[in-house]
Amino acid sequence: MTPTPSWPPGSASGSRLPTASCTAAERARQVARTTRLRQLRARLTGALPGHARLRPADEAWEELHRTGRVARVLQHPAPEQLLRTEAEVLRLLPPQGRVDRRMLAFRAAGDPHGLDAGTDLAGLVLAEAAATGLTTPGMPPRAAWDILGVDLDRLGGGLLSLGVHPDGWLLPARFPLVLPPATLTDVTWSAPPHAGCWVFVTENLARR
Repeated sequence: MTPTPSWPPGSASGSRLPTASCTAAERARQVARTTRLRQLRARLTGALPGHARLRPADEAWEELHRTGRVARVLQHPAPEQLLRTEAEVLRLLPPQGRVDRRMLAFRAAGDPHGLDAGTDLAGLVLAEAAATGLTTPGMPPRAAWDILGVDLDRLGGGLLSLGVHPDGWLLPARFPLVLPPATLTDVTWSAPPHAGCWVFVTENLARR
């Protein structure tokens, strides 16, 4: 008859010990990996030119950690390459003047869509800007990129208007009009024709 194993007092099952050990080992590996990424980031940002428009501080890493951005970097298929590409974006940000976002993405990442909304690279760059204090958390992406000297596509998207036209424009009210961002920033709007006039605004959530 096989003897029944005796466990140490206070333990419900010996299987808990290796589980706890594995958890501790995994936590240690995670801490070591995070530390290596932080050190890589410090080396990359330290190599940025003196005129860099955005130079993340090492202390800002804690803010990135608090907001969950570090966890997003760790989940990336190639976190080290992500940090290197981000550093290249920061290096190419114009100290003065403007740059088109697609051109910046192509030069830094080899992909004109590398900095599109929703990409890990775009999210990391904007998170660094907010953590450094150059922008603010929750700022609309277009406004944040504008502070960094980056122009988004000024021709695509915009406003579809029907019966409401910029001041001085003479167009038949029954024809719809598409006003791209480049136009919206340079036009003025006349006052409503009379008090209590209705204007209907609809947002296409699928295009957000």
